[in-house]
Amino acid sequence: MAMVPGILKGIGVALLVVLAVILVLVLLFLFVPIRYHLTEKGGSSETYRIEKTDPRGDLTVSWLLHFLHVTAGASYREKALSLKVTGRILGIPVLKREKDIAVPKQREEAGEEDKKEETKKEEEPGKKGSDALEAVKSFYSTLKEDGTGCRKEKIKKHLGGILKNILPREGKQRVWFGTGDPFQTAEILGAAAFFYPLYKNTVEIIPDMPGSSLYSEGEIKGRIFPGSILYHGAVLYFDEDVKKLLHRIKEKKDGKL
Repeated sequence: MAMVPGILKGIGVALLVVLAVILVLVLLFLFVPIRYHLTEKGGSSETYRIEKTDPRGDLTVSWLLHFLHVTAGASYREKALSLKVTGRILGIPVLKREKDIAVPKQREEAGEEDKKEETKKEEEPGKKGSDALEAVKSFYSTLKEDGTGCRKEKIKKHLGGILKNILPREGKQRVWFGTGDPFQTAEILGAAAFFYPLYKNTVEIIPDMPGSSLYSEGEIKGRIFPGSILYHGAVLYFDEDVKKLLHRIKEKKDGKL
């Protein structure tokens, strides 16, 4: 019986040690930044006379003084996407993956091309785009129409806080961008301008209003604080004003407004 208190004490100490280790790991994850370094180049632009270049990018991610170190590279050439990922913990290789993905060539017939051209002419400007693009445009327009300045500032503050953590802090990235539709390009640039103060020193967007362009090149570095992102995200998720705004966007999409 005399051994029981000693056993219980040992179990209690072991549990405290485990809880302390978990707490330290959680705090490290929340407050130690994840650093990244990205270099990339690729795309084309007829308007700016930029010849087509096969896209290629290299990303390095590290955490806790390179306790965890991951490198990833991707390149697209001759209708194939090549991926390479390596990972190290304390300098010890724990991951190495290489994969080539063949991109199937789409079949295009002359009749279909003519039909696409006719459809393009008949479409109203600004009505094209993916669902994701439409969602961004709807959010931006609804926020712009909203008369509550306090709500705008709150969303801008916390959404800006998330983007500030993700966007690069060093380097320079230049992007030549155009959808082929001046109205749609202008709308996308307008939405991007909403957060211009956050990326003005590291990202330069060069619009191609009349043409269709997508070319980018640069080298950027940044750091991400998971704790800050979780904080701003939680504030937005539980805020009643944000819920009302999202409800208005949904009603607008369903045609109820």
